[in-house]
Amino acid sequence: MSREELHSVAKIKEYIYNKLSQAGIKREDIRDDSELIEERLISSIVLVQIIAGIEDILDTIVLTDDIGIDEFTTIHKMMAVVSKYL
Repeated sequence: MSREELHSVAKIKEYIYNKLSQAGIKREDIRDDSELIEERLISSIVLVQIIAGIEDILDTIVLTDDIGIDEFTTIHKMMAVVSKYL
């Protein structure tokens, strides 16, 4: 990855952690593979807000016919989707 791509990845990951923090979740309480909805860490509304924020940062739509909401259930999965757009 280029320096610019690494910066974008870091910016998006920080955005995700900030949104989780706003939802009352401490960074140290989650792992990148924590199932955010299944473990009831966040609501579906917060998940939609996170996806919208990622789309704003990337300036593109990430939910498509090929990429569904199931690709956003963990931070690790979100970052895998993000890497497809960099």
